[in-house]
Amino acid sequence: MDTHHVPAGQNHDGGQNHDGGQNHDGGRSPRRLAAVLLVAGVVMSFAAGALHPEGANANDHAAAFAEYARSNLWIGVHLGQFAGMAALVAGLLVLGSVAGGAPGRSYWTARLGSWAAAAALALYGALQAVDGVALKHSVDAWAAAEGAEKAVRFAAAEDMRWLEWGMRSNTVPTLAGIALILVWTLGLLASSLRRS
Repeated sequence: MDTHHVPAGQNHDGGQNHDGGQNHDGGRSPRRLAAVLLVAGVVMSFAAGALHPEGANANDHAAAFAEYARSNLWIGVHLGQFAGMAALVAGLLVLGSVAGGAPGRSYWTARLGSWAAAAALALYGALQAVDGVALKHSVDAWAAAEGAEKAVRFAAAEDMRWLEWGMRSNTVPTLAGIALILVWTLGLLASSLRRS
C-alpha cells in the first residue's frame, strides 16, 4: 500500500493537476448564476409591466378604477412584477456572496447591499400586495356596488390607492440605494478580480 503523501494540486506522477488544487471554474459559476438571475428579473419585470393597464390617467381615480376593474390580468401582472423583483434580488444576493469573499471594503459593501436588497424585496412585496390584490378587490367592489354604497366603495378604493402611493414613496429610494451599492460592489469586485 502506497503511504506517500501527495501534495495538494499534484498528481501521483509528480505532475500538476489542471486546476492547481482549486475549483475548475475559478468562481465563475456564482457570477454566471447571478447574471442569469439579473437578466431573468429584468425580462420578467418588463414583460409583466407591458401587460399593465395604462390607458387611464392614474390621477383620474374614477377612470383608472374602472380600467382596473375591467382587467382580468391585474393580479397576475403584479405577481409577475414581484417575481421579476425577486429574481433581481436573488441575483444581487448571489453577486454579493461572491464579492463578500474578498477582504476589505468589498466585504461590508456586499453585506450592506444584501441587507438593502432583502429589505427592498420585503417593501416591494408589501407594495404589490396592496396595489395588486387589495386595490383590485376594492375597485371590483366599487364597480359592482349600487346606490349610496357606490360612494362608500369609491372612498375605500381611494384609501387603497393613497396607501399604495405612500408605500411606493418609501420603496423607490430604497431601490435607488440598492443600485448605488450594486455599482460600488461591482467596481470593487472587478478591481479584486484584476489583481488576482
